[in-house]
Amino acid sequence: MRNNQRMVFLFCLNLALGLTGFVGLDAFKTSLSQSLQENAKSFLSADLAVYVRRQLTDEEVSKAKSIMGDVTRQGRLWEFFSMIASPNGSRLVQIKAIDATYPLYGFLSMGSGIKVEKETVKDILTGDKAWVYPELLRQLNLKVGDLVTLGNKKYTIVDTIIEDSSQTFRLASMAPRIYVSIDSIRSSSLISFGTTMTDTILFETKPEADLAAKKKELDTQFTDPAIRSMTYQESGEDSGRPLKYLSDYLGLVSLVALFLAALGTAYLFRNYLAQKTVHMAIWNALGLTKKKAQQVYLGQVLVMGTVSSILSLVLASLMLPALAGILRTLTPFDIPLSLSFKTVLVAFLMGTVGSFVITMPFLRSVRRLQTQRLLLEGGELENQFEWQDLVAFVPALVLYWGLAIWQASSLRTGTYFIGIFLGALLVFVIVGFTLLSFLKYVPAKKVWYIRQALLGLERRRVMSLAVFVSLALGSLLMNLLPQVKESLKQDMASPSNMKLPSLFLFDIQDDQVGPLKALLEKNKIEVQHLSPMVRARVLAINNESYERAEADEFATREEEAEARSRNRGVNLSYRAALSSSESLVEGKEFSGIFDPNSGKPAELSVERRYAERMGLKMGDQVKFDVQGVEVLGQVSNLRNVKWNSFQPNFFILFQPGVLDEAPKTFLAALPPMDSALRESIQDQVVAAFSNVSMIDVLRLVERIVSVSERMSWSLELMAALSMIAGFVVLYSMASQQVVSRRWDLNMMKILGASSSDTRNYLLFEFWLLAFLASLFGIAVGFIASFVISYLFFEGTYQFDLAWPLLTLVAVSLLSLGLTWLAARKVIQERPREILHGDE
Repeated sequence: MRNNQRMVFLFCLNLALGLTGFVGLDAFKTSLSQSLQENAKSFLSADLAVYVRRQLTDEEVSKAKSIMGDVTRQGRLWEFFSMIASPNGSRLVQIKAIDATYPLYGFLSMGSGIKVEKETVKDILTGDKAWVYPELLRQLNLKVGDLVTLGNKKYTIVDTIIEDSSQTFRLASMAPRIYVSIDSIRSSSLISFGTTMTDTILFETKPEADLAAKKKELDTQFTDPAIRSMTYQESGEDSGRPLKYLSDYLGLVSLVALFLAALGTAYLFRNYLAQKTVHMAIWNALGLTKKKAQQVYLGQVLVMGTVSSILSLVLASLMLPALAGILRTLTPFDIPLSLSFKTVLVAFLMGTVGSFVITMPFLRSVRRLQTQRLLLEGGELENQFEWQDLVAFVPALVLYWGLAIWQASSLRTGTYFIGIFLGALLVFVIVGFTLLSFLKYVPAKKVWYIRQALLGLERRRVMSLAVFVSLALGSLLMNLLPQVKESLKQDMASPSNMKLPSLFLFDIQDDQVGPLKALLEKNKIEVQHLSPMVRARVLAINNESYERAEADEFATREEEAEARSRNRGVNLSYRAALSSSESLVEGKEFSGIFDPNSGKPAELSVERRYAERMGLKMGDQVKFDVQGVEVLGQVSNLRNVKWNSFQPNFFILFQPGVLDEAPKTFLAALPPMDSALRESIQDQVVAAFSNVSMIDVLRLVERIVSVSERMSWSLELMAALSMIAGFVVLYSMASQQVVSRRWDLNMMKILGASSSDTRNYLLFEFWLLAFLASLFGIAVGFIASFVISYLFFEGTYQFDLAWPLLTLVAVSLLSLGLTWLAARKVIQERPREILHGDE
């Protein structure tokens, strides 16, 4: 190792760079999980909570308190969206109606300097007063002391909330929060039948309480799956779900960098062993067995793997501030990122085990060395490699697959990733091999070094393919994410070329539909997509009782999603035909109005992905409890829904004639209008119907795009790391090639080539390789982003040429710089030095 410092350095650099993203993300996940658990009680503001997305009945409240038994403290919390009105306009807000006990845990830091905790006297509990988030003051040009209207009451803003320990992630905030007392809300007109709200009972238990047992008893006693209980530990996990999904995909992207590093490391080690075959033959002739020789090189691999692990920890610690900066834009609290003992252990395991599985296929060849042939004929190790040695790559592939599943927390997503990744890899290998095969036919006789470079690329296919695949994969990633992001932004602004509504209305009461239409007609505005919404719960599927589900500690993301689907109530609707945001996937459209005398169940239309989570298929029968009445339906079709159309859409639709008389509220959308008219309509609706809430769709889209931009920074950071790994592979291989071709390069000079010609020969060879790799990586990136946009997001495709062109130029220029850096010493070398044997 001391006598091969260049190889050792490049081996460690390649592997360390590949491990950096992986190790950094493990530190991110570990710190995130720890921070969530440390703040879990503050997020929930309780040890255990019982909640439902409607108002709890007195009987349900008494039952929950009876099951919980003797507790230290208990409180009540209502959360819902509503409109707030002021002299300067109206806005959607998230109302948190609290009692004297709130918060049982955590705090609110106020603009006045007060820190509100469980024992703090709260001024909003006396009279109609409110605490608001500062952004609401900015949006409506208000100040502390001003009056605002909620429902039929006027509230005085008495303070602002600077920090709220119950707020988990900014990306979940559709509207600014406002705190009021629960007693004042009870006497307002805001809570009525069908109001979309969450009613929560908060419990602070004694230290010895068995929360898991209490939760189990609550879930058993409350048969309605809509009524849920949650411990503070679960709250921590649930609160972090958005960032966990983000870290899952960051982990998958980091695996690309790990693969590229492994590719470069394997190539370096293969060539290193090829150069050492004569040494091994001499050792064997002097009595060292082939097994012992193999162990010598295995020892080197483990030492270099350990050094790589240490270096990756150093690099990961330098990367953590960048990840922390991204987190600060998504969370209202700081998550201190650090390298835990678990992360250090992961780094060393990946460094040692990873380097072992990468190099084992080549180490196997050592035992087949024929000493006599090597000493007499100057054979090389690469001639000893046989096809059966490919079996030794199976452990590496299995390990990579396992890492993908681990990083994605999903067997399906991890397997899809491996399949897509190997597919792209195969495409690049085939394309690269084909291109290299045709290079020798390119007419370039006028410039000798171009001709020699083309022939050299074809002769050194292993090296050429490795560089081509590395840079092509890096270019694919660097262009895939921006292309998908641009397509998503375009689809959010104009889904399937449909015009977005300007306002989305909900909580419209049955008797308010007529007056609301009349108000809008006065303003020459027509209500779009007026849709009834009926609350229900699933009782049985195909006569089998539909039980609530709990995801275990090691559940995959799909199992978690399925459990959430099973544990919620459902909102039903009905209409005669599909809307413009829906398309039929399987089955047939509704046959018409339901005939109760037909003896057949009512027809159901189910959203395709929801059906997958619920385990529903064509022909299945589903029994619902619709506010005390049992209703049977049969799945007659599956459909796709464009959720980002912001039209009233539902997971389950009934055919007309079944739910028409059921108690319901309505949702509606209003057509596009200019900002002045939008503000005017919003104020008029709030004044006439105080319980009706409205979402400003354009403002919400801007917020979603802003959040997606911030989340994409971290993905692009990992993609950049993959690209850097590709460049390190390029530098490593260029450096190794220059050393191995040192004699050839100097012979060119002896035969009359100038130093500039020799330099141009090398630069053109690696520039062409990098240019072609980047070009095809970008092309495959376009194809992959197109497929992803249509298959996964069902969106339109937005072609963006600027970033790919920048990538192509940057990759080409960087390849020239790195090749010159790797070759400059040999290029400047005088031929007499090698002729005199000064190596």
